[in-house]
Amino acid sequence: MKIGIVGLNFDELMILIKEINVQAIYVTDTYPQNFSGKLVKEIKLFYPRVNDEECIRCASCFASCIDRALVWTPHGGPRAIPQLCSGCKACYYACKGVTSAIKEDVQRGGLLYNQGNVYVLVSDYQKMSTAFAKVISNFDNVVFSVPLDKGNLASHADKAFCARQCNWLSYPVLSLNELKRVIRKEFGNREYF
Repeated sequence: MKIGIVGLNFDELMILIKEINVQAIYVTDTYPQNFSGKLVKEIKLFYPRVNDEECIRCASCFASCIDRALVWTPHGGPRAIPQLCSGCKACYYACKGVTSAIKEDVQRGGLLYNQGNVYVLVSDYQKMSTAFAKVISNFDNVVFSVPLDKGNLASHADKAFCARQCNWLSYPVLSLNELKRVIRKEFGNREYF
C-alpha cells in the first residue's frame, strides 16, 4: 500500500522516507535540485473546447468557472485561456446541463517523476491542485500536514478520496517528529510498515 505524505519541504520528506518506509509525494512548480527521478508519466487534464454551433450563449459555463479562464469572443461563444484553466471541469458540467456545447479536450497538467519511494509532481500553480487530485487518488492513504485553509490541494484531494472512499488524515502543520509519531500511530500496525 502507498501512504502519501503531503506538506513537508523536500529535505524533510527525504529524511522521513529514510526513517519510515512510506511512499511520499512532493508537489512543486520547479524540479527539486537534489532529486534525480525518472519521468513516470505526463498528467493530462481536461481542457474545454467550445462548439460554436451548439453554444446558445447562456453563460452558464462562464458563471461556473472559478478560475476565470473563460472569455467571450466578439463573434462567437466563450474561449478558454490555457494559462488560467485548471482543468476542473466545472464549465463542462454546467454546459452539459444545458446544451453540451463544451467538449472534452486535454492539456498538460504536470509531470510525475519517481525515485524509489519519492514521487515528485511538477506542475504550474494554476493546474497544480487538479493534477495533484489525479495523482493522489492512486495512494491508499494520505497524511496532510498542511493547513486546510491554505491553498486548495487538500480540498481537491478530499474530492478525489470521497470518490474512491479512501483514507486520508489531515493535521495542522506538524514538525517532522510529530508527523512521524502520527504516521506510526495511524499506520504502524499494518503490514506495509
